[in-house]
Amino acid sequence: GETTAEMIAFSRQAIIENDREATQRILKLESEVVNPLCATLESFINALMEGDISEEQRRRCMHLKELSVDVERVGDLTKELARAARRQVAPSLAMDRQALAELDRLFRQTHRVYLLALQAVRDGDRQMAQLACRLEDEMDYMYWEARQARKKRLVTGKGEPEVDGIFLELLRNLERISDHADSLGISVMSD
Repeated sequence: GETTAEMIAFSRQAIIENDREATQRILKLESEVVNPLCATLESFINALMEGDISEEQRRRCMHLKELSVDVERVGDLTKELARAARRQVAPSLAMDRQALAELDRLFRQTHRVYLLALQAVRDGDRQMAQLACRLEDEMDYMYWEARQARKKRLVTGKGEPEVDGIFLELLRNLERISDHADSLGISVMSD
C-alpha cells in the first residue's frame, strides 16, 4: 500500500511537473514490486484457504485478497497515469495552466484519500475509514467540477481534442484510484 501511495505522488510529479524520472519510477515499482508482491500474497492466501481453516479465517483470507486487489489496481492505474504523462510530453499536447491546476488539486485529494484509507486499514480505525470515505465523496464532486470546467474550455475554444482526451483519461484514473481508497475504507467499517 505504501508503495502504491508513493506511486500516486510520482504520478503527480510526472504529470504536473513533467518529471520523466518519476514516470520511470512508477513503471519500475509497478513491475518489480507491486505486481510480484501481490502475486505472492495471493498465492500465499490461496494456499492458506486450501488448508484446514475456520470459517472466520476463510472470511479473513477473502478480505485480505480483496484488499490486495484494490492495492494492485491502484498500482495499475498509476501505470496508466505514467503512460499518459509520456504522451503529454510532446509540446503540442501540453495542457493549459487551468487544467494542470485542476489536476494538481485532484492528485492531492486522491493521494490524501488513499493515504487515509491505508492508515485506516492498517490501524483498523473506523473513524479514519469514515473520513476517507467522506473525502472520497468530495473527490467525486471535484471530479465533476473538473469535467464541467473542461467542457467550458472546449466550448470557448480553449481546449484541444487530443489534450482533452488525455485530460479525461487522467481524471478517470484519479477518480478510480479514489474509488479503490473508498473500497478500502468501507472494508474497515464492515469488519
